[in-house]
Amino acid sequence: MKRQLIVLVGLPGAGKTRWARKERYMPETFLYSWVDVLKHMCSPQTDPVSNGYAEGLSAMLYALVRDLSKMTTRLIVDATNHTQSMRQKMIAIGVDSGREVICEMFDVPREWCEVRSKLCETDAGKLIFDRIASTWQDVIPEEGFREVHYHHGRSSDVEAVKRAVNRVKAKKGTLLERLTRVITRND
Repeated sequence: MKRQLIVLVGLPGAGKTRWARKERYMPETFLYSWVDVLKHMCSPQTDPVSNGYAEGLSAMLYALVRDLSKMTTRLIVDATNHTQSMRQKMIAIGVDSGREVICEMFDVPREWCEVRSKLCETDAGKLIFDRIASTWQDVIPEEGFREVHYHHGRSSDVEAVKRAVNRVKAKKGTLLERLTRVITRND
């Protein structure tokens, strides 16, 4: 098996963790998930938009990935990796450790991600989601990934969104209205 660093790219709720959990059962695969760090960032004691705090957590992520890349054949990094600078750091780590760096890009509408993301269940999590979405940068060929695989929302995702809308029907507002428009367009 080739030494690979697989970098997942997508908004929270796009399906990265679900995909990664299926892939982790491949031989010699290790999954590093950013989800636990995000849960900590959304705790009531944490200021999620503090730049210093986020930078410290990012530095920890890169250090862990660098160390893990020395130990395993196939490493999956389950994080949003939503900016080109974040992805460039991952590519550099992969190249330095002699790995093919593969991008799995989850191109799913923001409205779907907002409903599906557990991150949006708290005010702090919603702030993080909005910050990630507002600083989003698309993957471009010049970034240096060996391969980019695109994952788009499937028709079964529409059913998941409809179920989520039913869970939040009591809450009125723009999110519900936007979701209704998205579902209507896709039916």
